[in-house]
Amino acid sequence: MKLVIINGLPGTGKTTIAKPLADKLNFPLIAKDTVKEFLFDTIGTGDREWSKILGKASSEFIYNLTDDLLSKGYSVVIESAFELSFAKPIIQSYIDKYNADVFEIYCFTQKKIRRQRFEARNKSGERHIGHNDHVNYLSNDEDEPIEKYSAIGLGKQIRLDTTLTQINVDSLIKEIK
Repeated sequence: MKLVIINGLPGTGKTTIAKPLADKLNFPLIAKDTVKEFLFDTIGTGDREWSKILGKASSEFIYNLTDDLLSKGYSVVIESAFELSFAKPIIQSYIDKYNADVFEIYCFTQKKIRRQRFEARNKSGERHIGHNDHVNYLSNDEDEPIEKYSAIGLGKQIRLDTTLTQINVDSLIKEIK
């Protein structure tokens, strides 16, 4: 079974890649924002701190559901800005318990592009208000949280520059298979 991880800093295009990739692989997709938005709709939105609390709960849900699916022999795609210190031992446990074939796609782009994406998705009205994206814009002097959200580094890895608007999902699938 395969575990495909779509990882990277917020605003690097992970969701844009994860959905068509999971569809073409015919693997279930567990995406942090999908879980978090369900929680927003179910128990409510709040300030940035509330969003962080629900973000942590969403991450725990991803790990628990992934563990359950892998234990039943399913391949799965998971997508989030994974915090290395938490994610690495959990992913290692999947390798140890289930002999999962791990494939990580680590997305990255320039800070300027990430900022533009944050602003665009906030202005589009399509992003759930509970994310509080209006306070997530990177200020010009803010450091990128690269170490916190670095590649997990287990299994096979592709570093994918998402600066380009068109990503070839079919070529990613060939590498995964």
